[in-house]
Amino acid sequence: MSKRLFGWWRVAQLVAGSVAQPEIDCARADAAVFDVIAHSRLSGAGAACVAAIRRTWSGSATAKSIWQLERLAPAALADRLRFCARCVCVAAITVLILLPLGTSSGRGFQTIVPIAVLLAAAAVDRSAAAITRAWLDRRA
Repeated sequence: MSKRLFGWWRVAQLVAGSVAQPEIDCARADAAVFDVIAHSRLSGAGAACVAAIRRTWSGSATAKSIWQLERLAPAALADRLRFCARCVCVAAITVLILLPLGTSSGRGFQTIVPIAVLLAAAAVDRSAAAITRAWLDRRA
């Protein structure tokens, strides 16, 4: 009686198990998907675009100015903290400026992360000396 009573449950488990874990070769399926993507026109156009950007970036004024910023990075820890915090502030402000130009809904919620990052970077900028003292005390 018990085998008959729970027979439907065993059948349901077998059906759910075969649906949840189909018998396929995952590596071969992944390779097939990768092959389709790698040989698509979109991938070819993306590769051409990346190559064009790479060629133009090396001689661009923006790249030269960023490389100059790398050489101007201060040596003292507090000054480096301030430098990085100000770079993060510029990035967060840029995101906040560009956010209204997007087309997605819920922009009010999308401003939360850049504002939080901006506030954290401003706090690091203001307390760089205290952070440096704490870091040096910890290392001593």
